[in-house]
Amino acid sequence: MIRGIYTAASAMLVQMGLQDVVGNNLANANTTAYKRDEVSFKARIDKTMYRVGMGPGGPVDGRTLIGKLSTGSQVAEIRPNMAQGEIRPTDNPLDLALRGKGFFLVEDMDGQQYLTRVGSFMVDRDRRLVDGTGALVVGEAGPITMPAQATVLISQEGVVTASNKVVGRLALREVARPAEQLEKTGVGRFRLKAGEMIASKSEVHQGYLEASDVSPTHEMVKMVTAMRTYESSSKAMQTHDELLGKAVNELGRV
Repeated sequence: MIRGIYTAASAMLVQMGLQDVVGNNLANANTTAYKRDEVSFKARIDKTMYRVGMGPGGPVDGRTLIGKLSTGSQVAEIRPNMAQGEIRPTDNPLDLALRGKGFFLVEDMDGQQYLTRVGSFMVDRDRRLVDGTGALVVGEAGPITMPAQATVLISQEGVVTASNKVVGRLALREVARPAEQLEKTGVGRFRLKAGEMIASKSEVHQGYLEASDVSPTHEMVKMVTAMRTYESSSKAMQTHDELLGKAVNELGRV
């Protein structure tokens, strides 16, 4: 019965974690280029069970492995889903969306580089192309500088032209296994934690932004399912607690 309580409690903790992730996904349903998180679970293996040989005088040498005893489940990991979001028009020439597996490369004031699919860019006071936080948008030859009062055109290959003059080319990058090799760092950025970046041939669409890949309907179904599972696990814990109480209070008097 104690094992039953632990199993029900672990199920409740797992569903609480799932609800947190789903709630965060729902909160970012309208965030540009947001990639929803997905949770995977694994069994908790807490004990190894053996069969001990018995003789006339008690246990004898030697024991036989029975197997692993689990007391429920736990969160294995949380990974971003890199599905392509819908590309929506904005008519802003410095709004860029990517179609494909690629990312824009940006560099903050500390020189740290990050990958992002948030293509809402602007020009700073030094006429350099930056993102919404002021981080430089990296070009193949360094920062991209825009002439004043220029008509900007950006091709699908990422070539930036201002008043018919090529001023740079966007450094588009991708990784082989983004869900495993990248981790979120906030504001739509990803940090490379394993492997290496390679050049990407993703298409750049000027005057568009990528929408979040969150489906509110799908996430709400997951939220309701998690709540129902939490409630069932809570009732199971209460039942085990009542049975344990009877065992202590009633069987003890027999």
